[in-house]
Amino acid sequence: MHWNAMPRTAPQGLPSPVAFMKTSRAFRETYATRGRHGNSLHEASGLRYTFGLYKTERTFRYTIVDIMPIEFSGISNGSFAQDQHMVRKTALALSYISTAMDARVFKCSTANVSKIIMPVGTSDEKDLEAQMPLLDYGVIVEPLRQSDVWNAAKSWYDAFLDDPMIGYLNDDQKGNPTAHKVSTTLIMSAWIRTKVVLTVDGGTSVIVATPAKKGPTNPAHTIIDTLLKWFFSSLLVVKSPEQRKRYAEARTKLDKVIAKTIGDWVKDMIFINLLCTALPSQHRGYASALLTTITGLADSLGQAAWLESSNVLNTGFYNSHGFYTVGEVALGEDNPKWAKNPVVVKVMSSLKNGSSSSIEVTNLHGHAWKAAKTWSDAFETDPMFQYFRNCQKRGFFRRGLDRVAMAALLSFYSKHRLAWTVNEGEAFLLAIPAGAEEIKCKGIEDRIYHAVLNFFARMLNRQSLAKKKQRQRYDESEKKFQQSSSLFLKEENDMFDLMFLATAPNSQHHGYASALMRKLMNMADEHDKRIWLQCSNAHNEVFYKRFGFETVGKFTLEDQQQKNKKRFYPCGLPIEIKLMVRLPWGEKQLVPGL
Repeated sequence: MHWNAMPRTAPQGLPSPVAFMKTSRAFRETYATRGRHGNSLHEASGLRYTFGLYKTERTFRYTIVDIMPIEFSGISNGSFAQDQHMVRKTALALSYISTAMDARVFKCSTANVSKIIMPVGTSDEKDLEAQMPLLDYGVIVEPLRQSDVWNAAKSWYDAFLDDPMIGYLNDDQKGNPTAHKVSTTLIMSAWIRTKVVLTVDGGTSVIVATPAKKGPTNPAHTIIDTLLKWFFSSLLVVKSPEQRKRYAEARTKLDKVIAKTIGDWVKDMIFINLLCTALPSQHRGYASALLTTITGLADSLGQAAWLESSNVLNTGFYNSHGFYTVGEVALGEDNPKWAKNPVVVKVMSSLKNGSSSSIEVTNLHGHAWKAAKTWSDAFETDPMFQYFRNCQKRGFFRRGLDRVAMAALLSFYSKHRLAWTVNEGEAFLLAIPAGAEEIKCKGIEDRIYHAVLNFFARMLNRQSLAKKKQRQRYDESEKKFQQSSSLFLKEENDMFDLMFLATAPNSQHHGYASALMRKLMNMADEHDKRIWLQCSNAHNEVFYKRFGFETVGKFTLEDQQQKNKKRFYPCGLPIEIKLMVRLPWGEKQLVPGL
């Protein structure tokens, strides 16, 4: 049972993510038999779908508008997976008139299809945009092509022209720009075949990342890596003795810090080799989009990320994307030939303590009392938590009673469900595995115990020992959840149900929740199952999205009496509850930049 007592009814009709598709001219001309003028595609068909329109603009590349319901026809009565291809064609036909349109397909119930929307690009475009508010801006992130490697090499050279570490290593000698670009072109050409190399605007901004190696090694990759090592060594040969000395100093110091802070765990983490943007294109969000894509990939793979930052001015940027400084070195502090200040190079990790190798995930059983306090403290400011309590602060008695109730629930569920903890209750996770059977009561003692647990659960959700308004708010949330969950999957047993994930406030940002989440993700991936959860906190939504969760439904909790009286909502009401799902790795496609 969820702390907010949302019934675990079977979610129905979960959207199946479809990769964003570029509508090439040839493809549009092939399937533009209808919808060219915004005509309705409605015919006698038992199935209906919605899709979101994504308009491309020169300034931001993508302007994401809210999903607009469209009725599609000519669809068979087969499964949604079988119909996806036809739905894609129909969506593209509808968007034919636009010069750049992407489509994303969702399944929905017929009750939610209300009207036909003209495609972007028609005379009704302004009316359409007025109806559907803009949600977000982004940029197109895509794999670097061989044809754009030279431009990427130029961006690399320009971006690091005044880099402090490069200046120290090269003894402030600029070198030959053409020779540098040729060498980096060769390196980049090899990297696009062995690493994850993404770009924005055809090489204007580039990121290179090396995921942790798992499974058998590709022989071709081994050959390319060997040739690259030889090439890097040959580049040092033409350097001066002083330059070679500085390169050795930097590598020796960095290796010591990495071994101390990250250790052997470096083999299980994604390393960000390079992130650069051409000078004229900086401050447009290109680097942010690239870094967000890689960190999202890392979380989806269940891996942390780390990097070496050669410019202290970039520290704030990396901090804003969830990276922490776990170590640093000073180059040139003992070099009499270096007259300037020492160059500080930081080792940064997406985990605050450098790696999760020291984070041990154990069974929650026996630590329910401490975990209950963690839950109480972590959810004290949660919007839904406050809503159920009518925004009233809990006194000593109320907090103690809640902790006792939660400890009893955790003690029971830790024996029957997936229950893990870090540091004996400082952080914990409770989930229901896919295919889990309902817990049945056997004997009079079990029945009594189960009845007591139900009472505690109702007490936590303010169904028991609560005021009338608090009970009404719980009933409201239960009703709205049931309505929203009608858009979900066929059966609840098809998914892992993430019931609780909490970390004590003074223990947050140490990677505890990430370690627990990765353990659950690995188990779900092994069984090829999805994970679903409810999220009532915008900050937590960002965390879950980093692990590949997508919002597939939502509902709003609001006090109608206060709304009708036009009073200001307390505690930030109304509250939006997101229903989020993560698909197993093999079932999803990476959508760069979004």
